[in-house]
Amino acid sequence: FAMSLRRMLMPPDTPHSPALSGSGSGYRLDTFDVAFNDLKAAGKAAGGSVNDAFLAGVLGGVRRYHEKLSVTVDSMPVAIPVSLRTDSDPMGANKFAGARFVAPVGEPDPKTRIAAIHRFITDARMEPALGFLDLLAPVLSRLPEIALTAIAGQMTGLSDLQASNLGAIGRPLYLAGARVTRIYPMGPRPGIPAMVAMLTYDGTCCIAVNFDPEAITDPAAFSTCLREGFDEVIALAATD
Repeated sequence: FAMSLRRMLMPPDTPHSPALSGSGSGYRLDTFDVAFNDLKAAGKAAGGSVNDAFLAGVLGGVRRYHEKLSVTVDSMPVAIPVSLRTDSDPMGANKFAGARFVAPVGEPDPKTRIAAIHRFITDARMEPALGFLDLLAPVLSRLPEIALTAIAGQMTGLSDLQASNLGAIGRPLYLAGARVTRIYPMGPRPGIPAMVAMLTYDGTCCIAVNFDPEAITDPAAFSTCLREGFDEVIALAATD
């Protein structure tokens, strides 16, 4: 457990991206859609899951953004939640832990990216200390707010980007009698340049990107590149 905890706490062995620097207090929100069946088929074609394909699309978009800025990066630190649910957990239970990994941003082949992501998540679930924050929660809750904020900032600031797949709502929802057509999750951005969150609603993957306009200086290019990153992943479905 001690060795696993050391691996969990150590910063990822890769430098921060020079194209995602800065830490402003403002934000911009970008949204776009991807068909769930297409993303699922793409993941399956590469031996991965919907979540693997989602992360591969994000990394592909980030790679394209760096290329547009003439910046070369092979990898960068990225944080993702890893599900800890088992078959014995009750329905509706939300059980996950955060994990940081050296993301293969420079890998141009989406199939290879999906395979690398799948291996990382599989290995991360086997880490004995993955849910160590649950054990520390009683102690952390007694700390002064300023100390707790400092600890959280140090842990989250180790990554250049966070990405989270929030799961699926398989039935249509209504608000005051009107049918809800899309649900975009605006994920928090705790001291990092960008947070990409996805929620699948009624067959559509609703993706929302909360990013720092001071860190991402060409928002239009960033938005375009993310969409192109998902397009190259979805193209795998046609070759399956």
